[in-house]
Amino acid sequence: MIRNHQEILPMHPNENTNKSGLQFKKTPRLNGIFGFQRQLEKDYFSKVSIRNYQQDANDFNLVIGMQCNMDLSDILYHLDLECWGAKIPDGNRNSKQSPFRQALQDLNACNSELIDVEEFSIFLDDTAIVIKSIYPQSIVSNLDLILEALGNHYLDITCQLGEVPYEIYIPVFEEEIEQDLYLPKTVGESPDFLSFWAMYSEKEEDAYIYDLKRRSLISGELFMLNQ
Repeated sequence: MIRNHQEILPMHPNENTNKSGLQFKKTPRLNGIFGFQRQLEKDYFSKVSIRNYQQDANDFNLVIGMQCNMDLSDILYHLDLECWGAKIPDGNRNSKQSPFRQALQDLNACNSELIDVEEFSIFLDDTAIVIKSIYPQSIVSNLDLILEALGNHYLDITCQLGEVPYEIYIPVFEEEIEQDLYLPKTVGESPDFLSFWAMYSEKEEDAYIYDLKRRSLISGELFMLNQ
């Protein structure tokens, strides 16, 4: 069963604090933050905003929003052609990595504090993709896999819904009934981005749940992890 949890952090809070106790600031004071922003705008053809959730003065957990004037099908097409978020050589390794990962590495190199990403959102003309962190460095480590999965599941999602959902929330989890606190089930030793996603459609008030492994919509209440 997947169950609803009402304490999820809002995507666009209007106040400086929220009921989770996290301190919210618009732009973190970090060396190289504006170069980081400009690099993302260049590589992802987007207008980028960067905010920060803080539990103390030395906490830097970025909330990144990309406003991109394309449809989901467009970015998936350009991603496949490697001209949107095109991968770049990964240092001395014989491999490539996303420009987002490289930009975050460069930002960390300019600062003594460890910088992570709490939430990463891509706002498109027909949908919003909202990715929530589930463990340290989880978004930067898995963004390429998530975008690849969006391409692989696009037809299944849109055919079953009959439309492009206006929001895709990644990830949602199955509930551990026996625990005092609801925690995500794990795959191996890590929570999994590629099991269940929430799909918000104009046709229904409640979210649909998409099971990536079965490539199908399932019934059940929604549970979102609040870090």
